[in-house]
Amino acid sequence: MTGRWAVDSTPEYLYYRRCLPRIREVARDARFVVVLREPVARAYSAYNMYLQILGQPHFETRLAQNPRLEQFFGPLRDGGASPDIRTFLERELALIGADGPDVDEEPSLIRRGLYHRQIRRFVDAFGADRVLVLWSDELKRAPREVVGRVHAFLGIGPPDERDDFPEVHARAYDASTGADEGKARLRELAGSLFAADRAALVADGWTPPW
Repeated sequence: MTGRWAVDSTPEYLYYRRCLPRIREVARDARFVVVLREPVARAYSAYNMYLQILGQPHFETRLAQNPRLEQFFGPLRDGGASPDIRTFLERELALIGADGPDVDEEPSLIRRGLYHRQIRRFVDAFGADRVLVLWSDELKRAPREVVGRVHAFLGIGPPDERDDFPEVHARAYDASTGADEGKARLRELAGSLFAADRAALVADGWTPPW
C-alpha cells in the first residue's frame, strides 16, 4: 500500500453513536484501531478526569450547550452536590435504567467500558477486517510488538527501530480521591455489567486479558 494515511485519535467516535454515520459519509474506507483498557480502571480514571476538568473553560462551554449536563455537573462544580464516585454511578445507573445502556450521555463511567456494543457497531458498518482490537495492558508491556501489529493491519512497514514509544497522556491523580475505595464501589455497582460485556467480547472472538 502506498500513499499517506490521515490519522485521528479519540475515544469519542467509539462511544457517541452519532459519529459512525458521519464517518461512513466521509471515510468509507477507514480502518479502526481500538485500544481497550480494563473497564474498572478506565472508569476510575474517567472519574478523576471529570473532577479535574470541572470549572475549566472548555468544559464550561460544553455544559452551556447541554442543559442536562449542566443539571448534573453544575451542582458538583458549585459545591451543591458531593463529588463522591457514588454520585456519578447512581446518576449513570439511573440513565441506564431509564433508557438502556446505549444512551450516550455523561457521566459515562460505566457505559464507555461496555465495549462490545460499541465495537459491534463499527464491525457491522465497516466489516471485521477493518477493525483491530488491542488491549492497553499489552501496549504498555510490549509497545513495539503491538505497534507492529498496527502497522501490519494498515499494510505499512514495521516500526522504525529508533522509536522508543514513550508513554504520553498519563494523568496524575490526587491520592485523596481514594482509588481502592472508588474501584471497589465500581465493582459493587457495575461489576455484573462489565462481566456480561466481557462474555460478549469473548463470544465474538475478542478475549480481554482482565
